[in-house]
Amino acid sequence: MKQAFADVGATGDVSPYFQTLRAICDEVLELHENLGADSLLAAWFVVYDDACNAVYQQGKQRGLSQEQLFKVISKLAEFGCTPPSFDPASLIDTLSYRIGNIGLYGVMKEFSERYLEQGQAHTKKATASNSMDEHGFYLHRAGLWNMAAHRVLEGLLKGPVSSLPIERDVCVGANKKTEEEVVRIAHALLFAFEDRLGEQEERFAHDLKRVRKESGETGVDNQLYLWIDIQYFYPRPYKERLISRSLRV
Repeated sequence: MKQAFADVGATGDVSPYFQTLRAICDEVLELHENLGADSLLAAWFVVYDDACNAVYQQGKQRGLSQEQLFKVISKLAEFGCTPPSFDPASLIDTLSYRIGNIGLYGVMKEFSERYLEQGQAHTKKATASNSMDEHGFYLHRAGLWNMAAHRVLEGLLKGPVSSLPIERDVCVGANKKTEEEVVRIAHALLFAFEDRLGEQEERFAHDLKRVRKESGETGVDNQLYLWIDIQYFYPRPYKERLISRSLRV
């Protein structure tokens, strides 16, 4: 990225920088997909790539000269190449705050909505999975997008949106939703890691047996809904498997 930015300085053409940034972002996303990069790091590259492109396009629409555009992108490139910290969460918060502070909080809010939709789509695939491996894969992907949405909203809430009551309420509600999703997904992935051999199924079967005795089939359905649809411990196709096992213990 530093070399690509240096090339911008020499030519005044920002397109190579964007191409390099997109290539790096794609590489990090591929690493994340193969468990080679964590969700927060991948989220930083996604948000940074989107923010740089958004600022550039908004600048062009507002009639900024190439020299003015170069100055704006230079600041973003400097922030990305020599960040003030190496904490991805802090970087996304700061970037979102700064972009919002120059009158583009609506753009960042739209990004957060898109990220949340991506997260929901992957969570839906996870709960519909036919295996625990597939379930974990999609939850891992969902974590990235929910984390990106959460950190963008955190940054926006520190900026101009805070002075707009309606916008603030919307952002607070969305942020709470994304934060809850991040926590649920993290707990589900930790559960999957600790239960690599499937030993928890036996305990859950005994729990279901106890619930059935205390609350009947309605209680069993409620407990399974909690484990599957709220806590994401298992995909939905495992419902019958858990019920069947509970009847045999």
